Amino acid sequence: MSFGTLDNGEVVTRHVLKNDQLEVAILSYGATVQSVRMGDGPNMTLGYDTLRDYLSAGTYAGCMIGPVANRIEDAAASLDGNTHQFDPNEAPNCLHSGKDGFSFRNWQMAEIADTHVLLTLTAPDGDSGFPGNRAFALRYEIVGSSLWLTMLATTDADTWVNLTHHGYWNLDGSKTFAGHKLWVDTQHWLAVDDANIPTQVETCPYNFASDLTLPADSTGTIDHNLVLLQSTDKVRDVARLTAPCGISMTIATSEAGLQVYDGRTLPTPYSHIALETQGFPNAPNRDDFPSVRLNAGETYGQVTEYRFEETT
Repeated sequence: MSFGTLDNGEVVTRHVLKNDQLEVAILSYGATVQSVRMGDGPNMTLGYDTLRDYLSAGTYAGCMIGPVANRIEDAAASLDGNTHQFDPNEAPNCLHSGKDGFSFRNWQMAEIADTHVLLTLTAPDGDSGFPGNRAFALRYEIVGSSLWLTMLATTDADTWVNLTHHGYWNLDGSKTFAGHKLWVDTQHWLAVDDANIPTQVETCPYNFASDLTLPADSTGTIDHNLVLLQSTDKVRDVARLTAPCGISMTIATSEAGLQVYDGRTLPTPYSHIALETQGFPNAPNRDDFPSVRLNAGETYGQVTEYRFEETT
């Protein structure tokens, strides 16, 4: 069904996935997850009621970030001796691939069914500064009480790809995420400078390995990439968010990092917490980080599962 029309005349489509345990609404704009509900429960993810809200919010709520998520220092990176310039939309750095990143594109719903949807997007060589003619495919599928995301990309020239789903979560529909507990399979995070560019791997000052209870407020903002233990290409449980009401969401992923952003700079602070599976920020400029390079003829793949359960 139509969710509205963009200024360029493109129609934004909304499709609802549903089985006997989950109902998930997907928008073509930004390949966005608009809502996730268990039965008659509240929407557990941050979503907006109108297209105009998405166009004006500036929160990246529920959208797919690409082709390279997070920050690139000085909005530039070199590949095989060639320097590529990107949009310094968080000057002097590039955030989420700039003001024309994939979160602002109207994806094509290439296949729809009761329990899955396939969205596709193509990007020409040089688009937003990134090399290669690239093709992207995202599959959202509900299986039981899980929402699965499968992300694929191909290119005809060497490039970088680091996709992430920018979902914000509050599992009980309360005004804040205070009282939620967060477990993450980590002991380290990437320390950052004043511009949120990673500097080095450090021991995390928060004990996420022991079901950290999230406060209503704190003296600092969490906007860091957690270094996941057992970082392999295999999908494994890496994090679990549990609400006071007894609903939990376990995240399993193939990725090496989990960006945790508590949203304290949002227009409605403290309401939802972002948990984004991805490669490391600024990886195109860091040979010591896991590579996000995608060579011509190869296929990028990411699999992430959000598994919802009633624990009480």
